Amino acid sequence: MSDVVRRLGITVGAASKGVDRQVRDGLVRRQANPEDGRSSFLELTPAGRRVLDEMLPTLDRATAEALRGTGVPDGDLAHLARVLAAVRGGLEAGSAR
Repeated sequence: MSDVVRRLGITVGAASKGVDRQVRDGLVRRQANPEDGRSSFLELTPAGRRVLDEMLPTLDRATAEALRGTGVPDGDLAHLARVLAAVRGGLEAGSAR
């Protein structure tokens, strides 16, 4: 939960409730941390991966629309998009370990 709290900037209670709902809905599952029994890891289920994959194009479009008109040249925005895609890919690969 501490990673969720830190990355989203929300309270522990809000993170717990959100994760509990996602577990209930079958989108994520908790796995015990073998090195620390007091904590657990969160893992996307196949259903959660499908929802995320369906959501990402909408997020990408909304982000592109929000960035238009900011005065940043299109070429720089395209470069930023490639960098963010690489970061997202690296984070996803890291979470798979």
